[in-house]
Amino acid sequence: TDIYTFRQHIKNIDVYLNMSATGIPGPYKAKDMRVEINPKNMEATVRKGRLEYTIIGGEFYSEVDALESYWALEYEPETTLVLYFKKRHASIWPQFMKGHPGINISRIHGAEDALDMQAQIDHRYNLTTDYQKQQFASFLEDGENDN
Repeated sequence: TDIYTFRQHIKNIDVYLNMSATGIPGPYKAKDMRVEINPKNMEATVRKGRLEYTIIGGEFYSEVDALESYWALEYEPETTLVLYFKKRHASIWPQFMKGHPGINISRIHGAEDALDMQAQIDHRYNLTTDYQKQQFASFLEDGENDN
């Protein structure tokens, strides 16, 4: 979009929101920001005097781990609200939020292979619930950290 860009990996998605593109007058300070992250949605606002402006908000394409997600306000080269989200399920999202412009994931090298591999793992290990998938992912991550 004109306001933000995002990049993602199979386990997380990072959003870079250009504050000057929001139309909200600066300067911007972290103490004036309110970012509420829930598993299914989020909202970011900035307070200017007595007014509070919504910067971005809506429903995620898929769920995030709200406790493992966070934000930062960067000032160089221009003020950028950076949002870091840990995906609840390892996958490639075609869009950051429902109803927002997306990407064609079939054009991402390896994306279809990664999604196909995830489906095969789910089937092979009979991972049918979100809890089972999270536990399996934690098991794999623990194994990687042992090396």
